[in-house]
Amino acid sequence: MQKLRQSYRPWKDGEKIEAAFFFQAGTVWASMETVYKSCIEDMRFHVRLILMEETTVETSHMTGAREFLEKKGLEYVRFDEADLEQNYPHVVFIQFPYDAAFHTPQTLSVQFRNRGARVVYIPYGLEISDTEIARKDHFQNYVIENSWRIYTCCEGIRREYWKYCRNRHAVRVCGSPKFDGVFRKEQFPLDEGIVKAAKGRRIVVWKLHFPKKIMEHGNIRQITPELEEYLNFARQIAQYRDFFFVLLAHPKMLGKVVESDIQGDESLTEKTRELIAALEEQEHVWIDRTEDYRNSLYHGDAIMMDRSGVIAEAAMTGAPVLFMKNGEYSERMTSPVQNVADSLYAGKSCLDMKKFMEQLRAGKDEKKELRARAVAENFPFLDGLCGERIKENIAEGLRERRKEKLDVILYGTGEICRYYMEQQRWGEQKKFRIIKIADTSEEKWESDFYGYKIAPPEEILEADFDAIVIMTEPHYFEIKKKLVYEMYLDERKIWRLDEFIWELSQS
Repeated sequence: MQKLRQSYRPWKDGEKIEAAFFFQAGTVWASMETVYKSCIEDMRFHVRLILMEETTVETSHMTGAREFLEKKGLEYVRFDEADLEQNYPHVVFIQFPYDAAFHTPQTLSVQFRNRGARVVYIPYGLEISDTEIARKDHFQNYVIENSWRIYTCCEGIRREYWKYCRNRHAVRVCGSPKFDGVFRKEQFPLDEGIVKAAKGRRIVVWKLHFPKKIMEHGNIRQITPELEEYLNFARQIAQYRDFFFVLLAHPKMLGKVVESDIQGDESLTEKTRELIAALEEQEHVWIDRTEDYRNSLYHGDAIMMDRSGVIAEAAMTGAPVLFMKNGEYSERMTSPVQNVADSLYAGKSCLDMKKFMEQLRAGKDEKKELRARAVAENFPFLDGLCGERIKENIAEGLRERRKEKLDVILYGTGEICRYYMEQQRWGEQKKFRIIKIADTSEEKWESDFYGYKIAPPEEILEADFDAIVIMTEPHYFEIKKKLVYEMYLDERKIWRLDEFIWELSQS
């Protein structure tokens, strides 16, 4: 549904900021925990933690959600018992960006947005992959497009949003709250059961993504390591009883892999079960089934992992890290993540894993300084205050005053546009101001048009606008196609001339 202006619940100076944190999974609580704590401790905020127990398709993440909150001692109310209408939030925080897969009709982000709440999304993982499907997952989904603010971890990732996200002007760089815990390890003690079972042995954290295949250019590719390599290592893991292994498996590995993740290859499901079963038999392997990965990850003397949203955190711990990839397919990664990945030890096979273990036995870590430098250069918010920064940015955003006039871009400088500029005096409109006039024709660029310099389409990306009005009837659809599918602009802000005029008359 198109609107010329998005309306949010008004906030006045001195009024409590009503903030609602919608909780679905303890597995990704790290992405908003320090924001929540910072808001709780700030007298300007009134905070509610709301448990959403219903979902549509995805279920693996949500196992044990209520128990997680109770174990953490966090006060919450269930969504079906929360009286939101009585005191509707100024701001709502949503854990997952995939509306259709995680949120029932009543909890879709558009429901909150259209009722006046400012949707805030903080990525629950890290935008690691740069494949075509990953760009859609990261930057082109409903929650992202409905967000008032999107908080990303570093400037390099912000540039990816700028290229592919239709809501790019909502993005702010404050660092990820996930990183805050690395600098507060004492808040995440190692499980007592692990301490006792390890019996003083050095701990190797083994972080596993679920097996995943993607369709790329018409071909099915497996982007995670071959499970047979992991099975081979599991069959030989008894050689390393002088170490204690803590398996941190993605919830889907311990629960249920979604059919679309494996592209119909059921052998991956069987091998996953076989791998978990083989490791469960070992005295020196502990399978961590808790929802919070930090209690184990932060205390590893070494880490073995494949593609993961915690790759930066793993490097931040200071422990040597082996990064496992598929031997037949090299997944493209976003620049900051690739830079960190390049600073880690690399592996593709069981043999590489065994070499890493021998290196640990020898006490060698030749890449320690390289890792630290890569982290500092690519993920610079290493002060433990990312959650605090996000909270302050939200409070500052609420203080911004609503613009009196709409900011409008006119696209197309033909005779129709000339008519509206001359006869209808659009340059003197009281309801909107023209911030830019653009045209596809290169020969028109930089020339004067009623006091405006005609801009190339690419300059639109720099403008924070309320509406683009396409000032041509016969070329409307081809221009809209370019704006939406080539330049990644928000379709809801692109207007037909007639509908813009009608909507303007009603405002």
